[in-house]
Amino acid sequence: MKSITPKELIKSSDKSVLILDIRHSDSFKDWSIKDSINVDVYDDIWNGNFGDVKQKLCQLPKDKKIVTVCNAGVTSQNASMLLESMGYNTLVLEKGMMGWNALHQAVDVANENDLLLKQIIRVGKGCLSYMIGSNSTKECFIVDPSQFVEEYLEIAKENGLRIIGIIETHVHADHLSGAMALKEFTKTEYYVSGTDLKAKADFLDLDTLDELKIGDNSIKIIKTPGHTDGSVCLLVNDKALLTGDTLFLEGVGRPDLGRNKEDIEKGAKILFSALNRVKELGNKLIILPAHFTSCAKVPICEKLGNLLYNNLTLKISSEQEFVSYILNNLPMMPPNYGQIKSINSGLMRLPRQMGEQLEFGPNRCASR
Repeated sequence: MKSITPKELIKSSDKSVLILDIRHSDSFKDWSIKDSINVDVYDDIWNGNFGDVKQKLCQLPKDKKIVTVCNAGVTSQNASMLLESMGYNTLVLEKGMMGWNALHQAVDVANENDLLLKQIIRVGKGCLSYMIGSNSTKECFIVDPSQFVEEYLEIAKENGLRIIGIIETHVHADHLSGAMALKEFTKTEYYVSGTDLKAKADFLDLDTLDELKIGDNSIKIIKTPGHTDGSVCLLVNDKALLTGDTLFLEGVGRPDLGRNKEDIEKGAKILFSALNRVKELGNKLIILPAHFTSCAKVPICEKLGNLLYNNLTLKISSEQEFVSYILNNLPMMPPNYGQIKSINSGLMRLPRQMGEQLEFGPNRCASR
């Protein structure tokens, strides 16, 4: 069957494309591609009930090019074959939602004077990484990289930059970090909070640093514990704030991952204090989070002043009210978060296939 890659699909301007997700309806509701439709024929295909499959799919419009989607791009091939036999024009999404999970796109946030700041959007996972580069020295830092380290190597190469350091705003619990692997590939420095990191490793402790320099650019280390005990934000040239999981455009970081009930409330109070420090940095500051819920407009960012008006959590001025709101609005736990955080904080490495399966699914690191 003919296939299409996730990168080709997201770049396509073909209005005739219809994305058909054939997975179970609960899986589709939990995590899916924007504007896709769901017809659950997954079990019917596996059980060989092809007559039932055809009956369920026969109402699809014949004037559309159907892109079939499943978990890994295998069962969707059978769906495409059946659709082709019914006269439809189809493509199979290569590697299915696993492939969508790995899709990265780089967009400019700023390219002025000596600063090149890029946002790297992991579309299917809702994760954001960053490249902070110097146009004069042709060097860059990578911030919060995913396990797909080849994406960052390629982006740096495309921009003629050499990676001189990897920075993590915190130890992540929703996806596997690529920081240590990228450090090994590039033979560079690894910056992370020693409070967060449990492993004995060669790293530079952000707890002890106030600023990093790259070319003429300043990166101030703002300590913002709450989501994790060692969370930091990165203030670039006093104009843009990479907030990690401390602050999002629609909410704030959740303080409960890896904490018991008593410590969650304590973490929420610490987070409230950290957010108050962020609020004082100026309304014109550009907020660049580590996660998002919508990428209709890129780069995914907002001025702090607008967030103070629109972000309901930020509008809460009472610590007690804030803590109560956070505790009452925690979403479901991310799958395998304990295992993922243990791997990241211990700097353990997994084979790529195991790593992709472990973090499969949506991001759930925000309190709304």
